[in-house]
Amino acid sequence: MNSDYTSLFCIAGVVVVAVIGLLIWLFTYLVKKGQEEAQRVETHQLMILQSLPQDKQMIFSMQYSNVKKSTSTALLLALFLGGIGVHKFYMGQTGAGIIYLLFCWTGIPALIALFEAFGMSTTVSKFNLQKAQEIAVMVGGRAY
Repeated sequence: MNSDYTSLFCIAGVVVVAVIGLLIWLFTYLVKKGQEEAQRVETHQLMILQSLPQDKQMIFSMQYSNVKKSTSTALLLALFLGGIGVHKFYMGQTGAGIIYLLFCWTGIPALIALFEAFGMSTTVSKFNLQKAQEIAVMVGGRAY
């Protein structure tokens, strides 16, 4: 009887370690992917910045740095607080965040947020690029 509990605890320990290892690997992969996307957007943002007149570049840089979102922050919010929609609020999607909050008791938003974490780097990149283009047009440049 005692050996049954010992083997059960060993199996449970192995499963817990495997799940933690998988989560660490997943997070590392997603952060690396996010960094690659962020570099691509930063290159595009620099092209937009260089196309602006000299006097408009500082205005663009200040406004862009105020509105751009971090891929790592969005990813962490989706993984750990996605069940209550915090990542949606962070990305400015207040309506979706409220829906996640209303249905958080079902567990469905947490599952959806886990899947959304895989595409979070692309979502943040598109958001940042859109904001860069909007600011460029606002300060007198053109969108790319």
